[in-house]
Amino acid sequence: LTCLLLPKATKKIPSTFVALIVGAIGEWAIARQIGYASPVLNEYADITSGLPTFIWSDHNLNIPILSWDTFEKTYLSGIAVFGVGIMESLLTTQVLNDRIGNRSIKNRVAVSQGIGNLVASIFGGMGGAGMISQSIVANNAYGITGLSTFLSGATVATIMVAAYPIVKFIPLASFTGIMFYICFCNLIEWSSMLNGVAAVLPESVRDVIQLDYKIPRTDVLVMFCVTTFILVLDLTIAVLTGVLVSVFIYAWDSSNSVVVDRELSEDGMNVTYNIYGPLFFATAQSFLDTFPAEVIKHDPEDVILLLEGAQIFDSSGMVALKKLHDRFEALGKVAALSSLSPISRRVMEKSASMWEGVSFLEVEEIDESEMESIPINIGPHNTTPDI
Repeated sequence: LTCLLLPKATKKIPSTFVALIVGAIGEWAIARQIGYASPVLNEYADITSGLPTFIWSDHNLNIPILSWDTFEKTYLSGIAVFGVGIMESLLTTQVLNDRIGNRSIKNRVAVSQGIGNLVASIFGGMGGAGMISQSIVANNAYGITGLSTFLSGATVATIMVAAYPIVKFIPLASFTGIMFYICFCNLIEWSSMLNGVAAVLPESVRDVIQLDYKIPRTDVLVMFCVTTFILVLDLTIAVLTGVLVSVFIYAWDSSNSVVVDRELSEDGMNVTYNIYGPLFFATAQSFLDTFPAEVIKHDPEDVILLLEGAQIFDSSGMVALKKLHDRFEALGKVAALSSLSPISRRVMEKSASMWEGVSFLEVEEIDESEMESIPINIGPHNTTPDI
């Protein structure tokens, strides 16, 4: 209630800070006076004073020696913690960028987090990462720059060293209430649930209830997988699962997204194939199937493969293009490649030996006058060109 109502009166004092004070007063001045008690921070975590010291000077710690056996026992946990930390920090950065309108340098965020965690571990502290909920708490209190992040850490350090006798009496319910407020009022996109429902409804039902917004069902599948694995397992496996599902969906969708237009000159002396779409492992075979030898053997002697709208992403796409060139050459055609995009050029330059003897043309060398365009779509049920 404090978080909801106080900002309507004033925003000069952070409502979440006031909520902690109100919760503590309610706990000690009211609840415990009438015989009720809820857990406080001191019952949940041991907060002690003292300046941080190097872990090597702490005789209470038994630090293992640096050896291969130690590495084998710790590297999997280290990778998991790193993966969760960096993903959560980058996600937090994206959310705050959308709220504030700034553009943070994500490489700087990642490097700074690594340095901070390294320094913290030397002094016996835990590793940390950006948290969306706490970052939104800070943002609601007008924390809009990196200085707010520094002040958050400095404040926690000050509390641990000097103010722990007061903080340890704050009830856990206050922290829980603040997190519920942030979650329900700032984090959850309630409209996404409606969009998810719309994704599984047929169009006729959506028309009846006048629901005219629908996201792809594949997006709903990814969200469902990630949410389920977060609840059942942990964030690392959930994010990796979401990435793998997204990659599979992208590969499946892209396999049907390559388009080839055949342009025959008016005099019938040359033909140009305009190729559009991504060429990589998922589309390579479908791309080749669009040019069966029994069809392209009837093409004119001069053939131009125009790649201005195509993107070659990996070796499979590159090999498919080279096979197509060789297929034309084997049929006695003179084939040439033209208008490579910068991305395709960078990929192909790394395997320059593959392209020895292949002709490359510039756009101005192609006579595009009086060309007849015939679209050829690559799809699961259309593996031969309709010429």
